[in-house]
Amino acid sequence: MKPRIVECRTHFDALVEAALAGADPARRVREALQGRSIRASAVIAVGKAAPAMFDGFVAAAGEPMQRFMLVPEGLAAPSWAIRGDHPLPTASNVEAARGLVAFIERVKLRTGPGTRFVFLLSGGASALLTLPMEPIGLDEYRSLTERLLHAGADIHQLNCVRRHAERLKGGRLAAIMAPAGVEALVLSDVIGDDLSVIGSGPVTPDPTSIRDALDVLDRFGIGPGVVRDVLEAGVRDGSTETPKPGDTVFDLVSSRVVGNNVLAVDAAASAAARLGFRVVEARSGVTGEASELGRVLACRLAQLPEGTPAVIVLGGETTVRVGDAGGRGGPCTELVLAGAIEIAGQSRVAIGAFATDGVDGPTDAAGAWATPTTCNAARSAGLDPAKSLIDHDSCSFFERVGGLIRIGPTGTNVNDVMIGLHY
Repeated sequence: MKPRIVECRTHFDALVEAALAGADPARRVREALQGRSIRASAVIAVGKAAPAMFDGFVAAAGEPMQRFMLVPEGLAAPSWAIRGDHPLPTASNVEAARGLVAFIERVKLRTGPGTRFVFLLSGGASALLTLPMEPIGLDEYRSLTERLLHAGADIHQLNCVRRHAERLKGGRLAAIMAPAGVEALVLSDVIGDDLSVIGSGPVTPDPTSIRDALDVLDRFGIGPGVVRDVLEAGVRDGSTETPKPGDTVFDLVSSRVVGNNVLAVDAAASAAARLGFRVVEARSGVTGEASELGRVLACRLAQLPEGTPAVIVLGGETTVRVGDAGGRGGPCTELVLAGAIEIAGQSRVAIGAFATDGVDGPTDAAGAWATPTTCNAARSAGLDPAKSLIDHDSCSFFERVGGLIRIGPTGTNVNDVMIGLHY
């Protein structure tokens, strides 16, 4: 069946649905545990996919004796789940993190020798499990996180600082759980599936040092403050360094990734093939400036030969350096706006991108899609596409022109998916 451009939105919706199904957390946990005899003193689920991952555990192993769940506000979850804020931590996050520590200690006390935790970890856990080192105050720590995000720090840089400025990250949670056994099942929201970066590696050895965290602050011009003071004190005495590979706290810890961006990309590509598109490329691991990737994807579409419907599916995590622009948008909508400018005046192409967690940056949209007529429609509505891009106001742009992808919190989180269609 040959696709038609008038079916563009239908095709994007189908590929979004396929990508989300490909990285379904419940299915991934269920399949990871299927056929095994699971012994768990308690199950801990933290992150945007916590409810679905917990459901997958229950389907495979039954209801656990003791349970703890921490999820972002706005996500559908059991009534007993604890809620925190994302992406910037609040007092409720700190209280929840302290609650987790107390829960772990209670389980160990009740169960005694042979305690075993199953830890279900997914994206969003870094913000949710915020417990700064003393004497770092939450307001200063929140401000530092916001500054790093706005300056364009990537997840590796941001989480390097988090691991060394907090009490539960960088393997420190594993130290609190010791000597209990820990089986961690992880849904990756990090390109390359680095376990030390996902959720800031609460039960994973930290390959970085306090000096590395200070280097991140230096790179982004973060000057004097309590966080820097704590890190510099750690460099001097070494007493606050994170657990490293080979540390005995990890002797009874096992971790494995059960779902990631590759699964979402492959599922979307397979769905496109069923719709009649030739898959030119399906690749994960894409990073860089969102606007630049949008231009590159649009140019690649323009170079494809006429006559054969084709699709390019990319996965990864792009960044936006907001600065002082003050617009409203996220990496996915910015990528699509940059692509829309490039494909204006062409024919038989379309471009789209969405965040698999349903939240593109600080917006209520997952992403957007655009055709060659998008920019003309914008100008008719009194909008300048180039100015909207400069102002990083991509969400507002698509809100007025049309093309936003709004799917709400999805219950999964495996980075972003970018799609280019050529009819």
